[in-house]
Amino acid sequence: MLHVIPHRSFKLVAVAWLAKLVLIDLPSNNFATLKQRQKPLSQVRDERGMGAHLNASVSSSKSKDITREEKVLLSDLTEAGKQGDWPRARRLFEGYTGQCDAVYNAALTAAFRCRQFEAGTKIVQSMHAAGIRKSLPTYTMAIKLFAKTHDVVMVEELWEEAQQHGLLDEGLCGAKIDAAA
Repeated sequence: MLHVIPHRSFKLVAVAWLAKLVLIDLPSNNFATLKQRQKPLSQVRDERGMGAHLNASVSSSKSKDITREEKVLLSDLTEAGKQGDWPRARRLFEGYTGQCDAVYNAALTAAFRCRQFEAGTKIVQSMHAAGIRKSLPTYTMAIKLFAKTHDVVMVEELWEEAQQHGLLDEGLCGAKIDAAA
């Protein structure tokens, strides 16, 4: 025999079921966690190993060509970028007079992470003026920086230059796709 629940009774059963679910079945700290702010996506990506960062050591510089001071500067620039501390990153890089592309790449990455896109494009231009060879991480970050400043001409020039040097990978292609979007 089919038992029919009147409409009012159905609502009461549904409310009672929801109350049981919320008050008894769910852990008590779930509502407290709802009040906390969500982590920034860049932080979540970094924690999962999918960050938008570039390994500055993956460059045309050989590790033997990097001086001890440049290694320290590289580490400090990377840390400043991760912390979003552009004033510190800028101070660290302003005094650099060397030719190590890994240091320039770390400065570019710090500028990108700190959302200092114009400053990052100036670093790319200073690299070009100083005749420093661009590596794959340089092209990738440069395309991202110029895309953020809406400089389509520079994005295309950098893309063509990277293609001419045979420097294409997923990261660079992703930067180009992001720039086109």
